[in-house]
Amino acid sequence: MFVILAIVFIVILLYYFDRKQFTYWKDKGIPQLDNQTILIGDIKDLVLQRKSIAKFYGDSCVSFQSSPIVGSYFSYRPLIIINDLELAKTILATDFHYFHDRGIFIDPTIDPLTENLFLLPGEKWNNLRKKLTPLFSTSKLKMMLPIIQDSVDILDNYISDNLELDKTFITDIRDLSSNFNLTMISSIAYGTQNDCINEPNNLFRLTSLKVLDQNFFNNFRLVTALFMPKISKIFKICVFDKEVSKFFLDITKETIKYREETDINRNDFLQLFMQLKNEGLRKANGSESTDADSFTLNEVAANLFLFVIAGYETTSATISYCLYELAKNSANKKKVQAEIDELDNEEFSYEKISKLKYLENCVNETLRKYPVIPVLNRECLHDYRVPNTDLVIPKGTPIIVPVYAMQRNPELFENPTEFNPDRFDNKNSLLLSFGHGNRSCIGNRMSLIVIKTCLCALLSKYDVKLVSPLREIEFTPKIPSLAPTEKLLVSFSRRNKF
Repeated sequence: MFVILAIVFIVILLYYFDRKQFTYWKDKGIPQLDNQTILIGDIKDLVLQRKSIAKFYGDSCVSFQSSPIVGSYFSYRPLIIINDLELAKTILATDFHYFHDRGIFIDPTIDPLTENLFLLPGEKWNNLRKKLTPLFSTSKLKMMLPIIQDSVDILDNYISDNLELDKTFITDIRDLSSNFNLTMISSIAYGTQNDCINEPNNLFRLTSLKVLDQNFFNNFRLVTALFMPKISKIFKICVFDKEVSKFFLDITKETIKYREETDINRNDFLQLFMQLKNEGLRKANGSESTDADSFTLNEVAANLFLFVIAGYETTSATISYCLYELAKNSANKKKVQAEIDELDNEEFSYEKISKLKYLENCVNETLRKYPVIPVLNRECLHDYRVPNTDLVIPKGTPIIVPVYAMQRNPELFENPTEFNPDRFDNKNSLLLSFGHGNRSCIGNRMSLIVIKTCLCALLSKYDVKLVSPLREIEFTPKIPSLAPTEKLLVSFSRRNKF
């Protein structure tokens, strides 16, 4: 009898603890999501993969349209969803000093590739941003355009060769653009030639896909680092798979060693990073060296790796979604092609591509409708009073900015599911697809020039038509990025311009 009473008492105690944890935001006067589940919180639809991250936070924002912030629980950890565009801009830019970290646990001593600009916190991030920003200048990007064009030529030749066999070439544009982008990244970042388009078993391609494969272990490592950092610290859980880390560390070290031994120079990011590393070494030998001056071999590897984990998905997905929408919308496609035809398409220079206003509108509309990273995350570093309210976000609270939900909000974008490039004739349209404020994506201009160069080459030569059913794309709940549940099938055929 005593044992039964003890068990009942413990169950009641646990239930009370569970319910008490889930009143945290209510007690602070902040509206919160409903239907919390023991151990899970209110993210059951994410855990059970019933909804994609984009849809989950989209539905959450619709349910609380009148509240600028909404409370939520990842297990027993309280977090805040930002439900107002102006507040999001304030948090990401104006009051950036309250929210400059992502709150992801990293330990470069056991996980060296985490020492990159995306993941580093505080002063370390600030010092690295200052060092890397000049490497993404317009003049540097112009020098690298021939490398981008080389990868575009491989893609062009692949499509052309397939059209030799038939009048039309049907392909999954998502897969094809992904292989193109990996080919380009291997060249422009690592200085190596890997044809991931024609060689599906290429080791660079297969290893890169391991990084992006959202299997249980990859998801567990990422979620633990983001929402349970104390667990990551105690058990020394790495964000990245050790075999993957070794591959990208080795390829960086081997290529640098080869260039130093052969005195080879090339207009790519590896060369720029090598120069930065050597400048740091020279300063280290001087009398006024500081830690901020150094740029180690591991930092070179970690920040080249950033092209794979950050640049790959955004660039390739935007190309594929844009081509998919243009294949759906014949009038928009013909307007883009007419604009491109006015150029000398034998050579798409940086200046020529920059003049293509309607193409830019199409890319921006694609980024609006399909933000590949559907949420931004930050951590509140000090107690923060939400402007014009009595609501206070406590120090240490994770912050979610639901980009997808905001960019499909009908109050901000009329008919948000409609692909309408003309809406970006308005210079005031704000996109959060590359972030916003000081911690926005440092490589956004490079990504845009890759996207535009690729689209110019393909649309100037080929007609693209939709093969997949004509409907809105549904997104898989299995991965955090915005990925379709089904293939995006389109057909390529040679254009008859005259």
